[in-house]
Amino acid sequence: MRLSLDRSLICGLLLSSLILSCKKSKAAKADDFIYSTDEVEQSIAGSYSAVNARIGQINIIGSAATPLRAVLKSTAGLKLADLQADPWDSAIWSTNEIFNCFGPCDEEGHSNTPSQFVAQAINSDPQGSPMGAVQESVGILCLLSQIFDNSTGLPSAGTKTVSFNEDLRSDLASACPAVELGETDFEATITVSDLTGTMFDKKIDFTRSGQSGTTIYIRSNDKLVNVGNFVGSAVSVRRSILSYNKESKIFRFELIDMDIPGDINKSLNFYRGFIDENTNEMSFTAVMGSNFKTADRWQNLSFLTVNGQFEQTEIGASISRQNAQSTFENKFICFKAENTTFVNNTACTEDTTNNRKSSWSYTNQLFIDFAAKSPADWKMTENTGLAEFDATTIFTLAPIYQ
Repeated sequence: MRLSLDRSLICGLLLSSLILSCKKSKAAKADDFIYSTDEVEQSIAGSYSAVNARIGQINIIGSAATPLRAVLKSTAGLKLADLQADPWDSAIWSTNEIFNCFGPCDEEGHSNTPSQFVAQAINSDPQGSPMGAVQESVGILCLLSQIFDNSTGLPSAGTKTVSFNEDLRSDLASACPAVELGETDFEATITVSDLTGTMFDKKIDFTRSGQSGTTIYIRSNDKLVNVGNFVGSAVSVRRSILSYNKESKIFRFELIDMDIPGDINKSLNFYRGFIDENTNEMSFTAVMGSNFKTADRWQNLSFLTVNGQFEQTEIGASISRQNAQSTFENKFICFKAENTTFVNNTACTEDTTNNRKSSWSYTNQLFIDFAAKSPADWKMTENTGLAEFDATTIFTLAPIYQ
């Protein structure tokens, strides 16, 4: 989200335990997140808690960052061509460094190993990680839950100006110790509008004086929690939609972040997640890269899919990559959730009835279609829905653009 409180504030909010303490482990379940009353559950605070709890469930890799810093490191750079024909074994999984770093890399000038890349991508703590971006996109709900004392539901329509003076910043710092608000006072305008759409019931525009703003859409009742976040212009868009159905126990999200600063350059990030709390199944998929396209060829894209189950210890990851010289597609690894130890490159042995492999790359029609869109194609209104994909159709079901 690119509002003027921006990443330092929002990330701080997300790292705090403002609403409740969420258990982030592979065994986390919906029952870990309990509300005291229906009114609290259907407030901004309750809505954020419900969505944020499910975001946390995606990170089913235990102690993701710690063991990875001690694994073997490659001593020489590796080209994509070297990986294209080789089987993905334990050595490639743990030592070859050509993958995205989210936040600082362990060694200056190096990229991540595949194991680090996967673990960091679905961990919301590393700066710039896909799951961090998803969590950041709903982080403003934390802030709004403090601004609106709304323990009995969503705020009423109207406009208010909030002075972020020393006292408020102190209160926020107490509620959210990691928040960095700075030492300068500022004002923000918050406008709440009633909606009558099929997807959302409230729209909240948040604008800091002299800066760009963001628009939040929300529905929170006894059946659904829907949260949307939109920031857009002619050359860039960031749109997220997250939906939790309390009756079916299904959680979905989708985030598009596209930036076209010039005629050639194009930054493209697209994330989806799916959780079925009835079966504990989880699927997460991402496209990420700061790219340019020459002769119909994307130059720097990473594709990742992670499939697993909260009560099992093995996770499947499929990785594809394309750059200017060479590509590889749908390389599969099964690894242990506890410490990212390599299992094999054929299948997960713990549960042979569930295929953890995925086909997700630059050749998928879904990617081809949405990559051809411009930022202006991605709208958000009170009726903008979220495609009802599952763990299988997550790679094929087209987004709802308008």
